[in-house]
Amino acid sequence: MTKPSKTCDYTIQIEQFLEELESLRTRGQTQAERHLYIPEGYHDPDDDRIGIYYLDQAWEWLITFLENTGQQYLLAKAKSDFAEYKKNPLASEMGLDEPYLIWPSRLCLYHELLKTLFVPRPREHGKGNAEFKDLLKILKKCERYLSNPRLFAWAPCREADVHDRIEELLGCYYNRLARKPRINKPITGFDADTGLPEIKTLIEYKYVDSRDTSKRVIQELLADIGGYQSKTYDRFVFVVYETQRFNRDDEWRDAIDSANPNNTVEVVLLKGVRPSEHDRAMAEEHRGRQDEVAKKRRTKRSARKAAPKTTKESAKKSATRAARRE
Repeated sequence: MTKPSKTCDYTIQIEQFLEELESLRTRGQTQAERHLYIPEGYHDPDDDRIGIYYLDQAWEWLITFLENTGQQYLLAKAKSDFAEYKKNPLASEMGLDEPYLIWPSRLCLYHELLKTLFVPRPREHGKGNAEFKDLLKILKKCERYLSNPRLFAWAPCREADVHDRIEELLGCYYNRLARKPRINKPITGFDADTGLPEIKTLIEYKYVDSRDTSKRVIQELLADIGGYQSKTYDRFVFVVYETQRFNRDDEWRDAIDSANPNNTVEVVLLKGVRPSEHDRAMAEEHRGRQDEVAKKRRTKRSARKAAPKTTKESAKKSATRAARRE
């Protein structure tokens, strides 16, 4: 009997470790760089404090990893960089077009180097699997994109913000993207937000801002997915945006595996930021303008529907009067 390979388990552990390292770096950068773009007077000092907290953890994870893997040269370099980082954690420089934080960028270089050294490139098995993996990579990279102050005036404040922003991005990759697609057999708890028929995938977005919400979302993930069958879609992706960490990635994965789904089900956990009062005010103002625009459009549509009827009636009366004159 062949003994199970320890190399495989070791590689998986390293991948999980590096994923957590990158998550800490991303969260720290997203929070800390907000002061570079948010107008003076609206900046929340907590963003800096939270950002530094996550960046501190990322450096500690990096140094611990290098110590345990015997990378002496990189370890010495990382310790030297960490000492400089502690002098000014939010140090920034001007890039080609815009300012950037120095130390999150340095952490990113370490992360990419360690991935090259320790994580083998996966073998692709079939075009469909490769395309699905590409989708998961795109969604995972949305972690920083969603709350990037250079792109959006406010951090996500509700599920619709996450849905709209990711779907606009996916539209650049998938020509047949369907918003709120119809499915033959509805799934309890699964209200599909985005359909990608090219790769037979449905996506639902979740916004989690409390532990109670997290528990409710997990129950929704488990509802009736196992028995769903469709010729159009056979893969499901739940994109879960957390304003702070409520559950680990493996806890979401275990919840899915416990349901024994017949189809491929993936969870993409995006660690976001807690919206400030300024974010909420900006979002509310935007929604108010959207409601006004939608109301005007409904009024115009109603007017257009009524206009043809009035025109026909006028034409009929005119024809009647002309006939009488004759």
